[in-house]
Amino acid sequence: WRWHALEETEHKSVAYDVWETVIGRGPRGYLERSSGLLLATLVFWALIIPAYLNVLRHEGKLTDGSGWRVFLGYAFGEIGFLRKRIGPWFDYFRPRFHPWDHDNRHFLTEMEALVAEVNAAA
Repeated sequence: WRWHALEETEHKSVAYDVWETVIGRGPRGYLERSSGLLLATLVFWALIIPAYLNVLRHEGKLTDGSGWRVFLGYAFGEIGFLRKRIGPWFDYFRPRFHPWDHDNRHFLTEMEALVAEVNAAA
């Protein structure tokens, strides 16, 4: 998983750049890009929420308040996996957004360390 995530960082803007080259940065491109993210978000949560609730129901924990508190803590508390994603999600709606506006090239140094680790183990 680490390797794949690092690989994705390496070429994260390729599809976006192709999109802009073909469609452009005008109002049509912005509307289609923004609509695409909204649709993808709706489809994602429409699949995830019922599946999650079904697992909880199957385990008899649908009404377990302590379990829900733990989940909310992970989602919005200190770990905040959802809280930390909301800013970048909204940022995508900026008309002049580009994936490299969120510069995370520093993660690519991890790839070099991972390759060295794999080579050392071989």
